Amino acid sequence: ADQAAAVASRAAAEREAATQRFIALLAASGVDPEGSWDDAMKRTVNHADYRALQTLGDRKAAFERWGRERREAAEAAARAEERRRKVDFLTLLKGRPELTSRTRYPEAEALLGKEARWLALADEPEREELYEEYALSLERKEGAERRAARQARMAALRALLEREAVSAKSQWRKVHAALGEAAEMIALDKVARRGAISAEARRYLGSSRRSLGWLEYGAPLAARPCLMSGSASWPCPRCTG
Repeated sequence: ADQAAAVASRAAAEREAATQRFIALLAASGVDPEGSWDDAMKRTVNHADYRALQTLGDRKAAFERWGRERREAAEAAARAEERRRKVDFLTLLKGRPELTSRTRYPEAEALLGKEARWLALADEPEREELYEEYALSLERKEGAERRAARQARMAALRALLEREAVSAKSQWRKVHAALGEAAEMIALDKVARRGAISAEARRYLGSSRRSLGWLEYGAPLAARPCLMSGSASWPCPRCTG
């Protein structure tokens, strides 16, 4: 069995080598892989390697295989080139910090329309679609950065209140008067501060109307969720303990 397998393997290798000799002859003879088999025969019949394969059927099968492989290779190369053009286009966009999620396609075209990497994507609808996808990714990125920055500023504000020993009985008017010039307070403008705190109050009180009441100057801090710990349970053990 091993000997038979070895013989079969050797025969297959010899057949493949003969096929490759015939395919090389097709390429060297200027045969069009998309042309007819009759034309291929006329161009190769007088060459010694025409008989590398013994039967006409084997030669024709090799010709068809060669044409199929050439087409597949050409299609793969075209796809790779298209991917490269898209990557170059996105690299061009990423290299221009003046582009934001608010920059519309016509504005970007006026700015970059003469760039080779812009022009390499010749299909206008495809280029515009790719740009809009990039603008959407910018919008998501900018939104995430804004949320992260806001969370950091709110965390800094809570840390300030904790350092200053603001308790549940403190009045917002007095807290604001004492700490209003602190960098942590200034980093959140008045609208942002009140909006963020109001959102916490809504979650705690369950009523938009009631949640605004404690924002009035003089309202005790105990009327709202704890800014330091975020606890909705009053009195907060961290504030009064």
